[in-house]
Amino acid sequence: MLWLLPALPLGIGLLLLAAGRRGDAAAPHVSIATAAASLGLALWAAGARPDATAAWLPGVPLALAFDGLAAAMAVGAALIALAVACYAAGDLGRQDARARCFGFVLVLLGGMMLAAAAASLAVLLIAWEAMALAGYGLVGFWYADRARAGAAARVYLITRAGDFGLFVACGAAFAGAGTLVIADLAGALPEPWLSVAVAGIVLAAVAKSAQFPLGIWTSLAIGGRTHPAALLQAALLVVSGGYLLLRTLPLLEATGWALAVVGWIGVLSALGFGLVALTQRDLKQVLAASTGAQKGLVFLAIGAGTVSGAAGYILTHGMFKALMILSASALFLRARTADLQGIASAAHGLRGTRLMFSLGAVTLAGLPPLSAWIFKEAILAAALGWSWPLFILGMVASAVTTLYAVRILLLVWSSPRLPESPAAEECVPLEAGAPARRAPRRIPLVVGAMALLTAGTVAMTLFGFGEPGRWWRAQLEAPAAPAPAFWEFAVSAAVSAAALVLAVHWWREGRLEPFAPERVSPAAVAVFRRWLGLGGLVEWLGRRGLALARRLAEADARWEGAGLRRSAAAGLAFARGVAAADARFETGGLRAAGAAGVAVAKLSHVADRRVIDGAVAGIADGFGAIGRQARRPQTGLLHQYYAQTVLALGLLALVLWAAGAP
Repeated sequence: MLWLLPALPLGIGLLLLAAGRRGDAAAPHVSIATAAASLGLALWAAGARPDATAAWLPGVPLALAFDGLAAAMAVGAALIALAVACYAAGDLGRQDARARCFGFVLVLLGGMMLAAAAASLAVLLIAWEAMALAGYGLVGFWYADRARAGAAARVYLITRAGDFGLFVACGAAFAGAGTLVIADLAGALPEPWLSVAVAGIVLAAVAKSAQFPLGIWTSLAIGGRTHPAALLQAALLVVSGGYLLLRTLPLLEATGWALAVVGWIGVLSALGFGLVALTQRDLKQVLAASTGAQKGLVFLAIGAGTVSGAAGYILTHGMFKALMILSASALFLRARTADLQGIASAAHGLRGTRLMFSLGAVTLAGLPPLSAWIFKEAILAAALGWSWPLFILGMVASAVTTLYAVRILLLVWSSPRLPESPAAEECVPLEAGAPARRAPRRIPLVVGAMALLTAGTVAMTLFGFGEPGRWWRAQLEAPAAPAPAFWEFAVSAAVSAAALVLAVHWWREGRLEPFAPERVSPAAVAVFRRWLGLGGLVEWLGRRGLALARRLAEADARWEGAGLRRSAAAGLAFARGVAAADARFETGGLRAAGAAGVAVAKLSHVADRRVIDGAVAGIADGFGAIGRQARRPQTGLLHQYYAQTVLALGLLALVLWAAGAP
C-alpha cells in the first residue's frame, strides 16, 4: 500500500501523457479521481505509519518510511493537488491539451509523494528527477508561444544547476559511508564527505525553494496560465527544498556550519525578495517574488531549529498561496491583464473571488489570528533564541511582507470602477502574443477548488493553539521550541501595525501604484523591480557558459583533429621505418642465410667425402687384411692344425692362470 502512494499518481500521469490528445476528454475526471485517491492513501498512511524496503542496487535499497513529517507533507500536497485539478478541469477547454496538463500535474504529485515517504537519498533523487520533468512540462505547457518555451528552458536550466547538488550529495554519502539510507548517515559519514554531502543538499534545496540567488526562476515560471503555476509555486516544487532540509536535518546539525548558512540564506531571501514583491506592478510577479520570500522564512526556521514552525509554515503557505494564485487567475481573465491597476479596475462584480483572494492576502500579511501569524511568531521566537541579527532581519522581512500584502489588498478593493468591454467576460488574451481564450465555464469546479483551499487555510490556524497545537508538535516528533513571549507578540504586532499604517499612508498619497515612497531613490526601486538584476545575471552566466562550452568544443575539435593528424603521421612514419627495416633485415638476412647454407653444404660435402667415406674405406680395408691373415693358417696340413690347437690351449691356460682361476 505504501508503494501505491507514489505509484498511483505517477502511473496514471504517465498514461495520460502517453495517451496524448486521445485522452483529453477523460483527463479531468481521471485526474480529480486520482488526486482524491492519493489524498485518501495519504490519510491512511498518516494513521498507519508504514514502511517498506525493496532491493535495488548492491548496498543501495529503495527505502520508504512514513512518519509525522511525511504525513503532513503528503496530505498537504494531495489536498492542494486536488484543488488545482478541480480548478484546471473547470478552466481548460476542449481546445487545450488537457491530457498533457493533467499528466504532468499527476507526475508532479507522484514525485512529491515519493519524496515525502523517502527514507534514502536514492529515493529522493528519483523523486527529484520526476518533479524536474513535470515542472519543465508545466512551465512550458503553452510551448507554441516562444516566450513561454524559452522561459521553460531557463527554469529547467536554473533548477537543474542546483539539482546537481543532490547528485553530489549521493556520491559523497556512498563514498564516505557506503549507504544512502538517511537514518544511517548522520553518525556514519566522516569528514570531508559529510561537508561535501551537506553542501550538495543545501544547493539542491536553494534551487528548488527559489532562494537567493536562484529564485529568479519563479518569475519565469508564473507567466501564462496560472493553474500549473499554483502547483509549482505554492505546493510542490518550492516545498520540496525545505522538506529536503527537514528530512536531512541530522546531517545539517552534524556539520556545525550548515544551519547557520541555511538561516542566513533564508533571511536574506525573505528580505530581498520581499522588497522585490513590494515594487512589482504585475500581480504575477508579486506572487512569484512572495514565494521566494516566504520560503526564506522556512529556511530561517530550519536554521533556528524549529521543525514544527518550519513544517507548519510550509503547509500554511502552500494553502494560502495556491488560493491566491487560483483566485488571481479569475481576476486576470476578467481584467485581461496582470497589471495591478488594470486588475483593480476590472475586479468589481467578482466579490466572492476577491474575498477568497483577500483571505490569502491577509494570511500572507501575518495578521492575527490566522495561521501564518502563528507559525511566523514561532519562527521569530526560535530566531531570537539563536541569533539577534537574524531575529531583527526576520522582523524587518515580516514587516515588508505586511507592506506588499496590504498594498495588493488596497489596490484590489479600492480602485474606481472603469468601463468594461462586453467581451471581457467572453474572450480574453492571457498575455501579449497569446491566443484569446474563454473564461472558465465550469464555475462549480472552480469555486469548489477555491473553497477547498480556503478551508485548508483556515484549518491550519487551529494547529497553532491549545490542544491542536500540542497534537501537531507531537505528530512531528519535533524537539521543543521556545514559545514566543508576550513582549515578542507585542513587538511583532507593533511592527505589523506600523507597516499597515505606512501602506495606507502611501495609498492615500498615491504612491502605491506605481510604488514610489518618499525619500527612496527611484533608481533603488528600479533595481528591486528588476529582481535585483538576477535575470540579467542568469542571462550573463548563461551566455558565458555557452561561450565557454563553444570554446571547449572548438578546442576539443582542434586538439582532437591535431592529435589524430599527429597520431596518423607518427603511425605512418613508424610503419615506413618498420617497412624499411624489414626490407633491410629481410634482404640481408636472406643473403646471409643463403651463404651460410651453401657453406654448411660444402662443409658437409667435404666431411662426408673425407671423414665418413674415409672411415668406411679404412674399416673395409682393415677387415680385408684381417680376412687375408685369417686364411694363412688354413694350410690343409694336419700336424699344423694340432700345433695351432696346442698353442691356443696354452694361451688360454695362461690367461686363466693370470686371472686367478682355480
